[in-house]
Amino acid sequence: MPEGEGTAEIRLRPPRNTLNERVVSWWRVQWLLMTAVPVVPLAVLGALIEPARFWLLLPAVVLAAAGGGAAVLLPLWWFRTHRWEVTEDAVYVRTGFFWQEWRI
Repeated sequence: MPEGEGTAEIRLRPPRNTLNERVVSWWRVQWLLMTAVPVVPLAVLGALIEPARFWLLLPAVVLAAAGGGAAVLLPLWWFRTHRWEVTEDAVYVRTGFFWQEWRI
């Protein structure tokens, strides 16, 4: 059979569907919990150990600020870049902003 005959051509295009909006809240909770793991012990130790207070509370504040900012911005960014679609041929999933990953 000549090349191309009898085979259906599938054209790759961006998936149409976005994720459920509730995923943004879920991602935020996960990020805040992940941030709390190092921040809480540093803050507690900083409150209890007076000679090392500055050196314990400084990283706690920096990590809390970075984690809070990431918890606000990253889930929104992820939500805008994740797409999915189910067709007769396959299930398409696209993730990523700078480096897009397609799963088919």
